[in-house]
Order: sequence, then structure tokens, then C-alpha cells
Amino acid sequence: MKFALAITINLPRERVLEIFDDHDNVTKWQPNLVSRELLEGKLGYPGCRTRMVFNTLGQRIEMLETVISRDLPDEFRAEYSSNGVLNTARNIFIAQTPETTRWISENVFTFSGLKGVALKRVPEALYKSQTRSVMMEFKRYAEGLK
Repeated sequence: MKFALAITINLPRERVLEIFDDHDNVTKWQPNLVSRELLEGKLGYPGCRTRMVFNTLGQRIEMLETVISRDLPDEFRAEYSSNGVLNTARNIFIAQTPETTRWISENVFTFSGLKGVALKRVPEALYKSQTRSVMMEFKRYAEGLK
């Protein structure tokens, strides 16, 4: 499954990237994130692996984040794996104007194993909704900092 979503953030690209790259404040725009543990590498850089634990609808979900590439200010690419689902996410940041940034999130989901096959049956709209929700939370948080 592939899809792309985009939002406009009312901040300059440099400020958006500064906030996006601030690992100490991730829980402020990912409210379901309970903990984050660095397993190897440098946070936010290629090869970095992080265990992330989420509490979603009362359910504990562990996810492994692996940073694939960091070509900021243009893009950040990472893989997120959990329970037979692998999401490769490419985040692109475009300066629309000096005061606005377009964030495009391109996502490719692949499924494997019994859990993955079961989760493949979840409607695509749910995956899009979850991704859009995270993006909107980031936008709200970032614009609130100005």
C-alpha cells in the first residue's frame, strides 16, 4: 500500500526542521508515544535504531524506527516496523514561501507474517488517518511555539 499526504505549516522551513529534529520534544506532538529508547547510532542520523512504545486505545504497541537517510533540509527517510508491518516513510520539506513550509509524507506499507496479513485487511483510510493525525499534531505543536 502506498500513499502520500501533505500539509502546510505556517512557519519557515528552517524553524519546522529545527522542531522536527528536536528529539526531546517528540512526545509533545506524538501524545501516544510513551517511551523512546536509543538502541544504536546517533538520534536522527542514518543507521540509528530506536525502540518506540505507544499506547493506542489502551493497547501497548512497540515499534522499531531505523533511520535510512537524512538529507535535511530537503528530506528525512525512516522505516518503522511492528507486528509484521513495515512502513517506509519519506518526509519532504518544501519552503512554499519565506513563512510557510509544505510537509509531504510519502508512505509505503508492506505486510508479512500472520499479524501482518491480518493488519493488511485494515482499510487504507485508517493508515492515512493515523498518519494525518500525527502530521496535524506536529503542525499544532510547531505553530504554537512560534
